[in-house]
Amino acid sequence: LVYISPTRSGAMPKEWRSVMDEHNIIWIGADQSGNRTRVPRRVLLSLLAVDRAQLDYAIDEQRDFLSGFSGGARVASMAVMDHPRLFKGGLFFCGADLWDLASSPDMDIIRNNRYVLITGTSDQALEPVKRTYRGYRKAGIDDAKLMIVRNMGHNTPRRSDFAKAIAFLTDTAPSN
Repeated sequence: LVYISPTRSGAMPKEWRSVMDEHNIIWIGADQSGNRTRVPRRVLLSLLAVDRAQLDYAIDEQRDFLSGFSGGARVASMAVMDHPRLFKGGLFFCGADLWDLASSPDMDIIRNNRYVLITGTSDQALEPVKRTYRGYRKAGIDDAKLMIVRNMGHNTPRRSDFAKAIAFLTDTAPSN
């Protein structure tokens, strides 16, 4: 799971470690690449992360996912559509942008990948995230899940919601 952070730290929330371990997923997040970093560099770092991980680990290429929070989620939601052969899905927390899906030559591949969009009832990004999800569904992306967490603001979800998202992303949970 390659993570694009909006802050200077690419670290994983500690409470998520057990979920990552349960699903045998490696977390990769670049430090010093938050929202003040130019978008092309952030995307490049996410692409290089997969190559770097493959040098040190036996990676199941069907489980390469791209994620992000807030501004990082917006970047990740665009990059995952530009690189659907590399990233088999996306997990976006409190941010997502609808990329121009209609013009993508890889639409069949995009439709076969999985996506989870998480927002909260008190999140400032609630409406844009819902709009992006509706755009995915309209484009024929059936393996997309929208999770609206009650009373959650603009922050990363608690462990239980993260676990549900990872289960859906890794296809260990039923489709919508």
